[in-house]
Amino acid sequence: MSELLGDRLRLKKIWTDFTTIDPSNIKVEERTSDINKKNIDPKTGKVSWEKAKLSLYYLQWASCWSEVMKLYPESTYSFKEFEHDGKMYDCRYYPNGSATVVCEVTIDGITREMWLPVMDFNNKAIVNPDARQISDAKMRCLVKTCAMFGLGINIYDGSYSPTENLVITETKENTNTETEKKDGMANQNQGLHQQGQTVDKLRQVDNNSTRQG
Repeated sequence: MSELLGDRLRLKKIWTDFTTIDPSNIKVEERTSDINKKNIDPKTGKVSWEKAKLSLYYLQWASCWSEVMKLYPESTYSFKEFEHDGKMYDCRYYPNGSATVVCEVTIDGITREMWLPVMDFNNKAIVNPDARQISDAKMRCLVKTCAMFGLGINIYDGSYSPTENLVITETKENTNTETEKKDGMANQNQGLHQQGQTVDKLRQVDNNSTRQG
């Protein structure tokens, strides 16, 4: 009974310490992407679609673990391993090829566990993820597990308000799209320029032939 009471008191202190951290010390990343928002007219039931901007907030893992170390430097974290096709992996694979990572964090002798699918920038599970995608998921899962102790929990419960430390990043898909558009326009302009040079050369040859004739 006394041991259980001790755990509760420690958990309460950890929760209080992490939920009262100065927001300016926390670095949060905002990832934005364009989505199609569905609207339903309450009177007619008519469905319409409009372009909208979706913002998702992420506590940067380095900032997260830095705050943990400031208050509880003896803390540790680890990732579970799972068997798949006779080999051990740092993620759990499913029949469709998607995967989940599982993290354990121990703070002041208290251990919490949380899991996270390996996802893309649209928060959709990735089939047959590569090493980089698994690594990114593991660090996001670390942050999620720390939230179980109160650190950054406001990002998950929807009460987070952006601060001056917010870092805005567009999704890779949007960035690539814009890059592809620019590259396409550059290639098109280069092609038109080359075509113009070819026409000029043909005209020059034709003029020379006419003069020689």
